[in-house]
Amino acid sequence: MLLCQKDKFSLHPDIHYFNNARKGPLLKSSEAAAVRSLIQQRNPSDLPNSGFFEEMDMVKNIFGQLVNCDAKNVAVIPAVSYGFSSVLNNTPAKRNGHAITLKDEFPSGYLSLEKWCKAHDNELKVIGPHHSNDIGESWNNNILESINQNTSVVLMCSVHWMNGLKYDLKAIGEKCKKVGARFYLDGTQSVGVMPIDVKQYNVDALVCGTYKWMFGPYSVGLSFMSDVFNDGQPLEESWMNRVNAKDFTSLTSYNSNYFKGASRYSVGETSNFILMSMLVESLKQILEWKPENIQSYCKELILPFKQFMQENDLATWSEAYFSNHLFSLNLPDHISIDALKESFTANKIYASQRGTGIRLSVNVFNESDNIDVLIKSIMKVL
Repeated sequence: MLLCQKDKFSLHPDIHYFNNARKGPLLKSSEAAAVRSLIQQRNPSDLPNSGFFEEMDMVKNIFGQLVNCDAKNVAVIPAVSYGFSSVLNNTPAKRNGHAITLKDEFPSGYLSLEKWCKAHDNELKVIGPHHSNDIGESWNNNILESINQNTSVVLMCSVHWMNGLKYDLKAIGEKCKKVGARFYLDGTQSVGVMPIDVKQYNVDALVCGTYKWMFGPYSVGLSFMSDVFNDGQPLEESWMNRVNAKDFTSLTSYNSNYFKGASRYSVGETSNFILMSMLVESLKQILEWKPENIQSYCKELILPFKQFMQENDLATWSEAYFSNHLFSLNLPDHISIDALKESFTANKIYASQRGTGIRLSVNVFNESDNIDVLIKSIMKVL
């Protein structure tokens, strides 16, 4: 069983950090890697040509292990918006078709899909739950019922970024495959903290920011892109993505061929020496811990809080749709959200308001003391 890993981080000792869903803290090992890389920049004479590619290849390999794909199907991107632009620029539209996304989908995905729909004369359908005793079941059923022969693409977050609601990705992926629709996921709030399998879910593209649950640096993201994109058009023409890129003596023997797979979709200057060094270390650590063990740790950690939520009618949805690392408080009408935020501030609790709810997130650096303080802080305003 995985134990608390707080010693691997440099969080202030007197705070209670429930905001990993906003930004994950930096691992000590990633910080050390950044310093080493920064110092190495003093003497570029020590950098071999292979150094432009080695860490990038390591990142692709480890990410592939995390999501069950080949390294060749991984692209390095600067942001989720870049990844979805690459994906949608290579997405065919069905005549008189439609695209599907979720109510309150993250802006990078929603806005990218909205633009695609306008350009391809497809209707954009935004799917939410019915008013129901089980919002999770209702929402999942509505998604599945909305997917039909006219569906061009489904683009959605793997768990809802505002509240952690889980979706039946396997069933959704199977329905997309059955009707010939593309299935695109934003994995930013799941990859690194829970098992994600692109093959099991029939995912065509998985786009992720790394600065949350992968403990990576800001401005570096990763995409899985299936073989349907192998002959597509990238957003830019980086020299690093061509088959002769590793031979610096032949760069002006201009080659029209890309490396196999998704490499053509990687952003230019992927070497990004300092940031890539940090990401290598964080991904290695996650692979060692294993996402399923991290998820189990979170589940055990929050048991007292889940009981507290149920006893005080703060629970959001049933266990089948509950993410153990990311969840929101369903506040009763008589509770002031501002009063709760003041209580959090007084007790040095860091969380986020998203929409009308308070989003809480936990990871391996949290411990039982954090949960105790959280419960007491909420009790003060009930």
